[in-house]
Amino acid sequence: MKFNPRTHFLLLSVVCLFTASALQAQSIAISPGYTNVGVNQTVQYTATVTGLANTTVTWEVSGVVGGNSTLGTITTAGLYTAPATVPTASTLIEALGSDHKTLGLVYVNVASVGPSITSVSPTPVPTGTSTITITGVGFQKG
Repeated sequence: MKFNPRTHFLLLSVVCLFTASALQAQSIAISPGYTNVGVNQTVQYTATVTGLANTTVTWEVSGVVGGNSTLGTITTAGLYTAPATVPTASTLIEALGSDHKTLGLVYVNVASVGPSITSVSPTPVPTGTSTITITGVGFQKG
């Protein structure tokens, strides 16, 4: 067999590229990062998978695939729905890689929704000292 530098160079290049991609570290990044969300509200999460041939992830809420009514639920597309009440435990959004070892996670803070304002009077609010009436629901007394 005759030595052909061009053939050997191409073969060596392919081996180096294959080795570099095979040695790439596996990681999963979730966007957005730490999030505040109100009860019953939603957040759309996305997962960016690096170093795995299969980029499919399994979404979990604090270790439960798909979540539950206590900590919130998440669809296979990453849409998180907060529970109806504020959880007493920390809530983690997790994306488990296809290798069942690689994991990305972020915290989500579920908070109660504030009051809903339906009107403010007078409008516009004047500068200086004045009496303002705010009407709505969900206000605390006092």
